[in-house]
Amino acid sequence: MTNISFSYLYQEFVELLSKGDENEAKQFLVDHFNDLPKDVQDDIIMAFFEEGLSLAAIEADEIDKFQKERLEEVEVLEKIKKSLEDKIKLIDLKKEATDEAKE
Repeated sequence: MTNISFSYLYQEFVELLSKGDENEAKQFLVDHFNDLPKDVQDDIIMAFFEEGLSLAAIEADEIDKFQKERLEEVEVLEKIKKSLEDKIKLIDLKKEATDEAKE
């Protein structure tokens, strides 16, 4: 911890929060991390860690949702492909029957 007083840092931090810029407030904590008491440093580390876990969980959920949606799309495309193949076979059979009838 350096010579900057904790109350001064706290006031500066509260001012940043009141402006509503969360990223600037986080950067302030990072910039002044070594100026803060050890127990506050521990709280900051835990808060950032929890935020990181939360963001990772959200990202994992989004990836899972994306994969499920793509799988559903592939299943629909497979059904369309099967339907088209069946129609092509039917057309080919009709054509064969017509050709045989002509002979």
